[in-house]
Order: sequence, then structure tokens, then C-alpha cells
Amino acid sequence: MRESNQKPQFTEILGNFLIQLKNKNKKSIAMLVSLVFLVFLIIISVKAIYNRSSSQNSSGSTTESVVDNNGSATDALSNETSADNEQNEKEQQEKNAALSKYSKLVLDYNSSIANYNEKCSEYNDLLSALQDQNTKLENDIHAAEVAAADTRTPYDSKTKSNLRIAIRAAQEKIIELPETKSQKDPIVAEYTEETPLEGIDASKLNAINTDLEKELETLDTEIAEIQQAIDTLPDIPDNSELSESLLTCAGEYLDSIAVFEQVSNPDEAFIIDRLERVKEITGMQAVTEQHDPNKHLNQPGWYTSCVYFTVSDIDSASIEGDDIIDKGTLAGGSIEVYKTVQDAKNREKYLSEYDDTLLSPGSRFIVGTILIRTSRKLTYDQQVDLTIAIANEFTRLD
Repeated sequence: MRESNQKPQFTEILGNFLIQLKNKNKKSIAMLVSLVFLVFLIIISVKAIYNRSSSQNSSGSTTESVVDNNGSATDALSNETSADNEQNEKEQQEKNAALSKYSKLVLDYNSSIANYNEKCSEYNDLLSALQDQNTKLENDIHAAEVAAADTRTPYDSKTKSNLRIAIRAAQEKIIELPETKSQKDPIVAEYTEETPLEGIDASKLNAINTDLEKELETLDTEIAEIQQAIDTLPDIPDNSELSESLLTCAGEYLDSIAVFEQVSNPDEAFIIDRLERVKEITGMQAVTEQHDPNKHLNQPGWYTSCVYFTVSDIDSASIEGDDIIDKGTLAGGSIEVYKTVQDAKNREKYLSEYDDTLLSPGSRFIVGTILIRTSRKLTYDQQVDLTIAIANEFTRLD
């Protein structure tokens, strides 16, 4: 700017100098030409200096601009790098937090699984013990039901009704049991402390953590429900008395059937064998078709065998008759065997018509199709005792 102002002043001075020189010495042309050439050189030099100065100023401005631009770019890059570092650090923290929470949740879940499985085992063991009692009782009930299904006639009809009552009582003791509980498997950690953070997706892991928290809540609820189920299960019963009653009643019923078959129109040999076991009986004789005072042997509706006997409480010698058959029931008693119970009942009814008369036939008692008769010469107690003794032998199962 200063050089630009100096240029017009120098030209003006030079012009004035030349005018003066021309006026003073017109003869010095050569000197003037030299001076003009010198001035020309000076002007060119000054201009060159001026251009160089302008160029330097312009270059300095450009350099400053470049420096400014480069500084701004560096600052921007530095800021961007700093932001990236902050973001990476934040992501690392999120991953660490998610991984730490995941590890704790896995431990808590597997601990709850162990507790759940322990409760399941306790619950299932109780169910197993109850089922064992059910099974034993059900087996005894089945055996009793098989016996009760026998449609043959028992000697004592009460044995069948007793058996049915025992079966119903046992069935009421069967416990209705729920299903057993299934145990759960622990989870295997998908991520561990050694898992590189680069391989972890924090959002995915957080979603897994959320699911684990829900499963833990569900698991806690299930554990509480199992404990409640354990508390409400009944005590393990002792069904030994029920089982014993079932088997006893079933046995009595089957024995009663066997007894009835034994006393249903047995043969003569059976009657004689059983009478020989009665200590009060001193002698016996079976009727035949040739020697039958009543002439009823093997007649329709009448006895199929008949045996007269004497007893120690009666002096048989005082009774008229050539033998025990002739002396008849009066000397002790008789056994009449019929084909059916109804035939035996018909005979007992017929004899009852002579009760409290001079022809009183004595006591009567039906065992199966057998009619037991005792002498009227015996006292009531003697009649009862003798009848019971004979009936016991007839109904005894060897």
C-alpha cells in the first residue's frame, strides 16, 4: 500500500528533472537517453518489488486460510473420535451390565430349579406311598369281589351280605390321587464372564434377562403351589384292618359255600363219619329200603338217607325196639338227608304239627338239606347242646 503511493511521486520528480535538464542543457542527449534507460530499469525493479510484495501478502493470506481450515478439520476429527469413544464406552457398560444381570439370573433360576425339583420329589414320594396303599387295598378288594361274584349258595346267607358291606367300606377308603409332578432341567448359561463383549448383543441379552425374570416369577409360584399340594395331601393310611376284614369276609363267604355244598344231600358215609365224632353219640344205624319204619327212603320228596343214633344221656335199653332203628328217635335222635332244602323244610313243617302232643317228635334243626332230630326225652339244654355239636361236625371243613 505504501509502495503504491510512492510510485506516482517518483514519476513526477523524474518528469520535472527531465524538463529542467532539457531546458538547461539541450546538448546532453546521450546523457538523457542513459538516464531514461536507468529510470526504466528502476521502474521495472520497483514494479517487480511491488508484485513480489503483493504475491507474498496473497500467499500469506492463503497459508493462513489453509492453516485455519486444517485446524478446523483436525478439531472436527478430534470431536468425532471423542464422540465415538464415548459411544463405545457406553455400549461396553451396557453389555457389562446386561452380562452381569444375566449371570445372576442364571444362578437364581438354577437355584430355584433345584428347590422346585426337591419339592417335586417330596410330593411324588408322598403320592407313591399313598398309591402303594391304594394298590394293596385295591388288590384285596379285587380278591373280595371275585369271591362275591360266586353265585353258589352259601350255608349262611349273612356271609355274602357281610362281604358286600366290607367291599363298599374298603372302596370308600381308596384315595383319588392327582398326577405326579415333572421335574425341570437347569439352564446352561449361553453367556459367561469369559464371553467376549464383541460377541454380545446387549438388546438381545436384555430381552433374555426379561424372559428369565418372568420365568423366575412363574417358578416361584409353582414352588408355592407344590408346597400347598404337599400340605393338603392326606396322611398315609393304615388299611391293614380293612384288608383283614375283606379277606376274612371273603373267606367266610367261600367257606359258607363249601359248607353248603358239603351239607347238600351228602351221602350216608359222610353222615356216619361225622356222627362218630360227636362224643355224646353211643351208637348209630342207617335205614335201608328193607328196614325203614317209615318206608320213605328214596321216595319222591323224602330222605335219601336216614341214620338213627343213641346218646349217653338216655338209657337206650329202656326204649322198646330190637335195634336202634326200631327204638327210633326216642332213644337219642336221627339224621334225615333230603335232596333239596325245600324238601327238608317240608319235613320239618310236617313234624311241627305234632309238637306239644303225646307224639312230640322232639327238636328239629335244618343244616343245608339235612334235618337233625333229637329225642323229646332230652332236656331243652341237652337238645340244644347235642344239635349244635352235630351241626358243627356237619359244617366243619376238613
